[in-house]
Amino acid sequence: MNLVTFQEFLKYRGKEQLIDFIKDSFKNNKSMPFHTLAIELYNDYVLTGGYPNAIINYKNSEDYNLLIHKIKNSLSKVEYEIFELLIRDFGWKDISEILNLEPKQVDNGRERIKRKIRKLLENETD
Repeated sequence: MNLVTFQEFLKYRGKEQLIDFIKDSFKNNKSMPFHTLAIELYNDYVLTGGYPNAIINYKNSEDYNLLIHKIKNSLSKVEYEIFELLIRDFGWKDISEILNLEPKQVDNGRERIKRKIRKLLENETD
């Protein structure tokens, strides 16, 4: 199964105008208008894992609280704390300091989170 890119996700969500803002901002190394909206949409994209069926289900229901609930139930307490910081765009070094964990623990947790969410989303799309 092919995953959807963030650009494709934005088009599907009807937010294709953000694509040009993001590209222009990156190209010119300047701040972007609608930064908060772009980050919220990126967080939504991360939550769906880029899986087309998960994106369709997410858009149709607009109820990502259910998805968050399922993710939270599939992760350990520490994994969920790491997950919350990751989707808020914290780097692994910052997460390590905030949670008082070794960097390797954060990296290992991140890998476990990705595997668990991938498995959860694959089950959602069956």
